Amino acid sequence: MLKKFKKKIGEEIDRIKEDLEPKELLIKRYLEERGIANIELMASDLGLLTSVAKITLENMVENEKIKGMFIYDNKEFVLLQGIENDILATSEDAFKFNFKEIMEKYSLSLTNIRRVIINLISEGRIRGFFDLPDTYIFYNISEDEEKQLIDEINKQKLNLIHFSEFVKDIISTHDDVDLSALIEVAEKPEEQTSDEDFAALAEEVIKEANEKKFARSILELFLITNKIKGNFTRDYDYFVSDEIVLKELLNFIKFTREISFEDVEEELAIISPELIKSYIEILERNHGLEGYFTEDDSYVLKDVIDETILNTLQACDDLNITELQQQLKLNKDTLIQIMKELAEKDKIDGCFNATKDKFYKFSKIKNEMFNRLLEAKEIEIEELNSALNLAENDLLQNVERIVSMYRKQLRGVLTSDGKTFIKEETLDFRLMDLLNSRDQTSLRDLEQQVRLDVETLKGFIQHLLELGLISGKIEKDIYFKS
Repeated sequence: MLKKFKKKIGEEIDRIKEDLEPKELLIKRYLEERGIANIELMASDLGLLTSVAKITLENMVENEKIKGMFIYDNKEFVLLQGIENDILATSEDAFKFNFKEIMEKYSLSLTNIRRVIINLISEGRIRGFFDLPDTYIFYNISEDEEKQLIDEINKQKLNLIHFSEFVKDIISTHDDVDLSALIEVAEKPEEQTSDEDFAALAEEVIKEANEKKFARSILELFLITNKIKGNFTRDYDYFVSDEIVLKELLNFIKFTREISFEDVEEELAIISPELIKSYIEILERNHGLEGYFTEDDSYVLKDVIDETILNTLQACDDLNITELQQQLKLNKDTLIQIMKELAEKDKIDGCFNATKDKFYKFSKIKNEMFNRLLEAKEIEIEELNSALNLAENDLLQNVERIVSMYRKQLRGVLTSDGKTFIKEETLDFRLMDLLNSRDQTSLRDLEQQVRLDVETLKGFIQHLLELGLISGKIEKDIYFKS
């Protein structure tokens, strides 16, 4: 009894849900049962206004909730699956098939039927290519034949006329195909008048144009279905696959080390600077190519830039960044970053000035500062910076380095705040005066007066004690005079 009760409740819930089913689901179910439907009749069957059914269906197509198209002046709708099944059934056992009947069956335009076939190619459910764009013929090729075509495209820079002939060779292997329907070949008579010569020449021109048109249509189809990647030359006489371009471009760059986009366009028929950049970026990601785009539409290998910087620095002690930037045609920030990387790798030794328009080798910085440090009893390090204009941190690092390297010659120290260099002799006399002026001295207080840390002060005081220049002792950071 309970089971029957539950079942009745379940059936009632399903009925209510059916009554509340959204219009979209009703329409989808209706079409899935029939494949094709008259919109007015469908609306009547579903209890909808024709205009509502049509608008709902349009929204469903736009939002990809259903795949299909309106036919017969938008009076009927057919599911895409039905058209696809007809195309696949028609082409299944035929190398060459005419899709005009399917067009007429569903009242489709040439554009729409081609779009359906292209989608089938993209999904890998059919392989092949169309005859010349204004015909209703499709050549249904095997997987091996498709591979032959793609291999030919990726083998070398592709002449479209030669490719057309290559395709016709594949077509000719199928006995049921009449090649004359593809492109007629004009035979030249043995004797011709001048008018006949002109007619023959015109016929040859038309033939060549048709062959290019045919080859181009196949290549464009392969491009939009992602079978191949590449570009046509500006005159559309050739097609160059990405595979060929990347291989040739890599060799070209490695051989020349520096390329202009104009040279690349002429050599490899790449028709825009943006496209050249995209290919080079692929080579950088996948083939370890290292280089820089310049401001005059060129590309230079990193080694070339590095060598130029190193050679220039060998000949002088400083670099004018603006002049070097103009010489290398690099963005200033890029050039600065390159030089920083060279410094990090210890390939160059030096630093920029504060405005980053000069780079000084350490040898120049040392020469600029050493004598003044040697001669001064005490000097503010900012005074050493007048000619160089180094940034504060760079100034301090270089002074510390010079003081450390030439400690014996300079015989001095930097204050703990890094602002002053004091000769040891000068510091000795100052400490003697301060320590002898009172019975006990806190080294913490002394630290503030002479701007040296406690440990450094202890070293100096111990030295004075050993020389007998002062008399006393240090206990717990306090100096006691005896």
